[in-house]
Amino acid sequence: MKDPIKLFEEVCIRLAGRNFHLPAYFLSTLFCFPIAEYLWYKNKILRIFSIILFFLGIFFFIKISWIFFLILIILGRILNILYISMRRYELEERIILEKNIKSIFKIPIYLAFLYQKFCEKLFGNWYKPIFFLSTAYILPLSLYLWFKNKILKVLSFSLLIFYAILFFKGWWIFIPIFLILGIFLKFLAFLYKHFNIEEMETVKIEKETIGKIDIVSLGLILFIFISFVANWYKFVPNNVDTWYHLAVARKILEFGTIPVWDSWEFAPAGRPHLYPPLLHLLIAFCAGAKENIVDGGRVLQSLFYPAALFTNWLFVRYILDRKTAFLALIFLSMDMGFLMINAMILPSMLINIFLPLLLICFLKRKFILSVILMALCLYSHLSFPFIVLFCLFLFSRKYNYMDFYKKFVIFSLILYLPWFLRILGNFNALENTIQTFSSPIHIVFGFLSLQFFNPILISLGIIGYRKASEKYNIIKIFLLGSLPILVFYGGRYWFHTMPFWAIMIASLTKKYLKNKKRIALFLIIGLIPTFDIVLFENFGVIPSLTGEDAAILMWTERGIAFESLYDKDCEALREYILNNTDEDEIIGVDEAWVGDMIVALTGRRVNSGAWWEVSPVEEKTEDIKIYVSLEPISEFKIGKFYILKVS
Repeated sequence: MKDPIKLFEEVCIRLAGRNFHLPAYFLSTLFCFPIAEYLWYKNKILRIFSIILFFLGIFFFIKISWIFFLILIILGRILNILYISMRRYELEERIILEKNIKSIFKIPIYLAFLYQKFCEKLFGNWYKPIFFLSTAYILPLSLYLWFKNKILKVLSFSLLIFYAILFFKGWWIFIPIFLILGIFLKFLAFLYKHFNIEEMETVKIEKETIGKIDIVSLGLILFIFISFVANWYKFVPNNVDTWYHLAVARKILEFGTIPVWDSWEFAPAGRPHLYPPLLHLLIAFCAGAKENIVDGGRVLQSLFYPAALFTNWLFVRYILDRKTAFLALIFLSMDMGFLMINAMILPSMLINIFLPLLLICFLKRKFILSVILMALCLYSHLSFPFIVLFCLFLFSRKYNYMDFYKKFVIFSLILYLPWFLRILGNFNALENTIQTFSSPIHIVFGFLSLQFFNPILISLGIIGYRKASEKYNIIKIFLLGSLPILVFYGGRYWFHTMPFWAIMIASLTKKYLKNKKRIALFLIIGLIPTFDIVLFENFGVIPSLTGEDAAILMWTERGIAFESLYDKDCEALREYILNNTDEDEIIGVDEAWVGDMIVALTGRRVNSGAWWEVSPVEEKTEDIKIYVSLEPISEFKIGKFYILKVS
């Protein structure tokens, strides 16, 4: 009897085409069939789990996903046809404009021909995807038909006229978008070839005993840690996102569980709650009670930065040497962006804390610890953990870790399955995210923007990258694998890869670390502010605070002078709302962060909300008696907040 899973895959291949069948094969059974097949042939003991997954996949297919399966099969077949037509396309004849009146009719097809030749010149053998996609297949189809016969030449000319109309109605934007994307992919291909990913290497780690410079490194981290923790109460919510996460954490304390539905934002309808819960659980744990939610956030604000410094130092110390670890620590602490984003307690920074520990465990092939740490990453952020998995895939291909990687991925995703099912069940709520990140114009702006970066450190990092020896290839692979962040998140690339760039700078400056005086000199350098460039918002140049500076400034009355979204006005507004509204009342707001601040401080529902990635079920609300605005909508105000009462 034929293996039923193999038979199902063969049916998918017949219907959609090889390789294009994979989405239907994997997603229609929620990965149950491929995992079941893997476990069946892996170990006899695991066959019981394989059988359970097999029947679970059948149940999921029959009850939920068979329509989804048909859609994926149809899309797969369409993509297969488009791919085959692109692969077989060849233009052997040239188009030449002659010096006569008839050549006027050749101008449209000649321009199409020139654009194809331009793509060939720029991208070589890889020109077809750019040429086809940037013109929606219309120009290559026109060129193909032009050389067939006179009747089809008329159709070709009609297609060119049709494309000209589309071009001037806005489709011209797709040409620069795909050209920029093509250049980016060409750069990726260059890096892939540069690393010789297919050429296997072994990881060489030379163990060193604890030295005096390690004591200095740990002393610096301890100094920052003690300073931050001793002054924890001086931290305040300093970002719009921070209030969102504090609001969710408060609701966890109120409900006693992780909420399924976000009923406190966009009230009364609300929206699904899909944000991974790890950060919110940590805030709730540190707060202990809903009234202390801001203090819970402050505790984590004081811990994130020293924790990130320590785990990243530990990784460099393990994989390289004590001098490189010390210098990487100094340069990492000099980047204000890395300091600021940790002080914002963004969930993605949990990955920056866990990733170095994950890499150490992965390199040691510590399976259980690696899976646990990867699961923590998956429950921290929706997208960044998959960048980690991609980087580990590149590393595993290069350093012969693929067998370990396959097991690691499967069991990590199994642990993530409960939250994945929640997301899948509310997939339509991610409409905003899908539209934004599938928008070519978003990709262009993401690729072109760093938003906030340190030109001195990034320049030194690039120089270090170019000059670094082969023993730094592991670090380079992670810089390469993280490039999708640059495309989709812009400036987040610099924040989240700064630990790796710091290693590149350390590789460049290591030769200057010769004695104790030089160690002291680098510690002093770690105190010197550089400058950061801020793009798009309040464009300008600002002084760059370092980690050592921040630790010293924490002992002043104000602490670190970052932006504050929490002051006496917020407390006064809190008291007013608690004393003048009912518990189930909905508060109207004009700013998302104000709404989430009200939720975090009072527990009241609001008609707006942050984290635009998840769409509300319904944005209109009724029976709002109080509006809170930063704009002058009434004469009555509390601090900077204007209050409008609706009778």
